[in-house]
Amino acid sequence: MSNRAVQHPRLGRVAVLACASALLGLVPPASGAQAPECLIEVHDQSGAVPDNGTVCAVATSGSKFCTFNLELCHNVGTCSADPLKGKARTTGHCNPGKLKVSSTDSSCGSFTGVKVRTKKNGKKMGKCLIRAQAHAGHQENDVDKVTLECVPSGMSCGASPSGAFLDRPDAP
Repeated sequence: MSNRAVQHPRLGRVAVLACASALLGLVPPASGAQAPECLIEVHDQSGAVPDNGTVCAVATSGSKFCTFNLELCHNVGTCSADPLKGKARTTGHCNPGKLKVSSTDSSCGSFTGVKVRTKKNGKKMGKCLIRAQAHAGHQENDVDKVTLECVPSGMSCGASPSGAFLDRPDAP
């Protein structure tokens, strides 16, 4: 038997082992423990905004932006998460970096105004996606995303007659 015939089965075994180990790397750990969703939450004046929720506001007459008063809260309600490690971070193109909460804050940070501009010189709706992220011990991470929509004056948010609309799945 030639050396070439011996090398092919070895190469096949190596390829099978490489594929198997790659697939095993995609399987989640056996513990199944997921990070709690209550580690960080975004709140507006009405309460908690759901993850992937949308908050809409109408720009005042003559204005080309809306101001959303938001706060970050951590370990809300009966949350069983560990304390935060450092401060929760917020990112987005509408400068939500002022929106903070730290592990030393009681439960929620202070309300902070986040400005979202309209588009096309105040004629089209403007949007901003805010991403809030917090870390706790034992690989507990929570990321919440909220979309802020600023509608030009004279238009309305969704089907709300008042012009203020909050897209919440739990609302009737």
